[in-house]
Amino acid sequence: MATIKKSLTADISVTNTDNQAGYVNLAVTVPVSHDAQQKLVDILSDEGWALEHHDNGDAYLSRKQYINAGQTYRDKIDFRVDVNDYSLDFTQKTPGESMSASDRTKYMSPEKLVESNNPTIVKIANEIKAEHPGDVWAQAKEAYDYPIENFSYENMSQNKGAAWAVSNSGGDCTEYAATTAALLKAMGIPAKMVNVFWGGTDGELQDANFPTHARLKAFLPDRDSSGSHWHILDPQLGANSKRFDYGFGFGSSDSVDYNHGAWTYSAVAAQSGVGRFSTDLSYSLIDL
Repeated sequence: MATIKKSLTADISVTNTDNQAGYVNLAVTVPVSHDAQQKLVDILSDEGWALEHHDNGDAYLSRKQYINAGQTYRDKIDFRVDVNDYSLDFTQKTPGESMSASDRTKYMSPEKLVESNNPTIVKIANEIKAEHPGDVWAQAKEAYDYPIENFSYENMSQNKGAAWAVSNSGGDCTEYAATTAALLKAMGIPAKMVNVFWGGTDGELQDANFPTHARLKAFLPDRDSSGSHWHILDPQLGANSKRFDYGFGFGSSDSVDYNHGAWTYSAVAAQSGVGRFSTDLSYSLIDL
């Protein structure tokens, strides 16, 4: 399977709008470093950035930057990522993944936008389980198909989540992914949302201020019982499989998984009342 080398570049601009100099704490999330589809191979940036991690395991770069009054600090961080098309067979040939008991509980629990304890979602999940007892792959496929078969796509000005989506039969990529994730969790299958920089059919993107797409991952046993993996599922792009080359368990190399939460970047004054800062950050995604 061919590997596509990509560059996800973050252009950072921070202006001190105060009449006195001050320090600002900057932080920029790092793309997913390694999974069945992508591998972070390098980070190109100026010196001074430190690699740190959130409690959920997502990595980020941080630095404390001094900026004179009225001045602007600019920087560029270039994340070099190898990305593959993915499929069930390809994923299952990569090293198996494990999950701690605490993570299993976490990824089967309700969360913001993924309301797996919503009565309607629980009812749908129970119906799926009754139709496919003991077959987690069939259950996962039904959860994947549910928004495709029951939702009408509409661009959302704000994220509404799974409970809203099943009540209103629609939403955008966030609602599609959140609904599948909620159904999986309600059936006892670990799932997590993934924020994505999606480059469209040509795999490239310019001037994005935040991740442009949402999908999910489900933790499923390999069909040959040799182990388990986090499998990527993208029901919104899968709704138009021929156009986007996505479907249940397979997808294209046109995107970069960014993180497993909603946090992207921050710029916070290091000392309250010293320096007021205006921040702009934009991303581009290109093939190398």
